[in-house]
Amino acid sequence: METPIEDRRTRRPTQWFAMASLVGAPLLLIVFLTLRHGLEPVAGARAVAALYFLGIVPGYLTQRFLFRIPSTTPFETLLSSLLLGVLVTPFLWYALCCVGMSGVFAPLMLALGVGTPIALGWHRRTGSRLRRLITAADAPILWLTLLLVVVWSFQTTLLETRDGQVVIVPHSEHSQHASWAVELSRGVPAATTPSIAHAGNWGYHYMPDVWCDMMRRAADVDPITAYFHIALPFRYLLVSLGCYLMLVGRFGRLAALAGAACMLAFVEPARFSFPKGWLSYLHYSYPTAFGLTGVLLCLYYASTAERERPRGPLLLASILSVLLLWYKANFALAVAPAVALWVVVVLVKRRDYRWLALCLGVQGLLAAIRYVELSGAELRASLVLAPWAFVQWWWNSLAMPSAAKEVLGQTLAGMPELLRWPTILAICIIHRFHIGILVLLFLVLGWGFARRRPRMQLFDLLFVLILSCCVAGFVLFPVQSNQAWVWNVSIHVWALVSALVFALMGPALCHLVRGAMRHGTMAAAAVCACLLVGTVYNTLALRREALWATRVSSGVISEGFHACCRYIEASTAPDAVILQPKFEDYIFVSMLTQRRSVLEYAVALAPWYNIEPIAADLSRFYSGMTAEAARDLLDRYQVDYVLADAHAFTPPADDSLMRMVFSNKDTAVYRVHRRTEFSLAGF
Repeated sequence: METPIEDRRTRRPTQWFAMASLVGAPLLLIVFLTLRHGLEPVAGARAVAALYFLGIVPGYLTQRFLFRIPSTTPFETLLSSLLLGVLVTPFLWYALCCVGMSGVFAPLMLALGVGTPIALGWHRRTGSRLRRLITAADAPILWLTLLLVVVWSFQTTLLETRDGQVVIVPHSEHSQHASWAVELSRGVPAATTPSIAHAGNWGYHYMPDVWCDMMRRAADVDPITAYFHIALPFRYLLVSLGCYLMLVGRFGRLAALAGAACMLAFVEPARFSFPKGWLSYLHYSYPTAFGLTGVLLCLYYASTAERERPRGPLLLASILSVLLLWYKANFALAVAPAVALWVVVVLVKRRDYRWLALCLGVQGLLAAIRYVELSGAELRASLVLAPWAFVQWWWNSLAMPSAAKEVLGQTLAGMPELLRWPTILAICIIHRFHIGILVLLFLVLGWGFARRRPRMQLFDLLFVLILSCCVAGFVLFPVQSNQAWVWNVSIHVWALVSALVFALMGPALCHLVRGAMRHGTMAAAAVCACLLVGTVYNTLALRREALWATRVSSGVISEGFHACCRYIEASTAPDAVILQPKFEDYIFVSMLTQRRSVLEYAVALAPWYNIEPIAADLSRFYSGMTAEAARDLLDRYQVDYVLADAHAFTPPADDSLMRMVFSNKDTAVYRVHRRTEFSLAGF
């Protein structure tokens, strides 16, 4: 039956808008990266194309044929395929590199990207398929995602000159991951730790850096450009689309759109978190975006499990929850147990014990593999079980008026020990998450979220279990044995809780507006006016937040030191090892030189590795030592070049040991002539 002419004329503009959005948003992203950050248009186009070859196609094949995920709308399938592919493909690339078959990866991905559409008949009736792929109602999330990428990436700058000094603009977390991107560009897996050149692998969630290296190779750019101008902007794309995907099946398109905006643009009116709120934390922490994407995907698969075939979503969510150990281990500590409990509830009710054993067995196997990997790492945190230790730190650092805290302390001191610390935990949670608690209460009472009548939806159940495991984790998660770092595991779970409850603000606001409209025009106008004022205020606050977070200085170096770093980058071998005097500062010289450093960032690395002997050796070297002692030290650490103060440093008297090859103002570069040549592969 043919569509009436009037209906076709009405639908045509919306179809054109949808298709223009699908094509225009990626093109404008390339234009933005080119004009603002100087990324070559061809490199930008290759990076966007890599999302198809390394994301959509592998993710679609995994969902469709391996796990048989129930069909949803074509646009939801597109987004879930992209996000799943982004999380799964780095494991394939890493595994092939480990077995010496890295050359197979690119031809395989190219063959899948070209052959899959042909094999599945996507090339037939291309026009009608594209029209079904996206509707006008789906298109706004693409433009919102583009806007969020621009807002949070607009101010990204590596170095600036201020008052005769060179300021390192990115946060030290970004400098650290940029140095890892440089190390992975020399080969996957990494041969050594770039910040401690003679140390081996680091017990850290490294898969986001592997994904960055994949994008670097696909875009054919240097690792610094790949990290700062491809990986960092694209992570906001992943989180925004993931939030929309998580909410759309449960709450609808408009609520999902509002939820994505709230998650990535709502500025907390009060700052009680480290370092300045959820949005700043997300900007600083590169792996968090990938960990959060995995959590959002688990929740999306929970919404698809409502259909007749829940086995695939249950197994895939179980696997993803443990794969987070490679992306953001802090999140996995809460999400993996929550998914396990969710699987138990669902499958026991269905009496599907074989599939339950499979899901839990796969989780256990992956967790065991990660445990073995971490056990063999040279750089790893020493963790201990200390219930309530984090809560005690949280209470001591709680920001509230001293008089109020004193009164609370006196009241709590009179409580029995069994009640005191649970009460303190409740106070801390209310103080930190009071906005999210109000949002949850509103949805529970007004929308019926997480209610058991007639039955709790699987999405709601998993959502509540994740939040519950986060709360339990504040008490039970292991902490670092170093008392100064007791916060370092559980505090990251703050970000997960904030992200999830802020995402629910979107459905809550939509429900609030609908309720006001049912009460008449005046009520709807009042609510809309309040929302408009709040939006304007939040927009101004977001401008300050984004400007502050993306412009904070993480270190200052002299122009001479920077010039010497540029010389080392341009004139030395890629696997050269440098010795530099700023090893105790929060400066990643390995990022500035794109070379390995004997030691840097020593203060932060101390909980992970015994750096005291190395730091003592370096201090003695720069203070002055005999030529023979200097030669032994340089040979032991395989040093190729030495950075030093051109005025304060006195090189050893033996001219055959090292000679100056470059100097600029206050800094000089020395070339080392070692007695023996070592290879880092031996470590």
